[in-house]
Amino acid sequence: MYRLETKIVNEIGFHARSVSEFVKIAANYKSAVFLEYMGRPINAKSVVGLLAAAIPKQSEIAIYAMGPDEEKVVNELVKFIENNY
Repeated sequence: MYRLETKIVNEIGFHARSVSEFVKIAANYKSAVFLEYMGRPINAKSVVGLLAAAIPKQSEIAIYAMGPDEEKVVNELVKFIENNY
């Protein structure tokens, strides 16, 4: 398992367009990928799960993955979040 922590920096939080792009990135990898918010793991390949979490700006999250390309997918998703998507 590979895991990194980051913070939501977008002014309107983790909104529909950003969630959609996030899921597209995660879906390109073979690893099982999760976003953890408030101690709750959410499948990073699930638009519905991520939208239901309603993650606001400045929230601390963790992104982790398990599988053959775990480091690559986690690094790409953290970069996406930190670049204010």
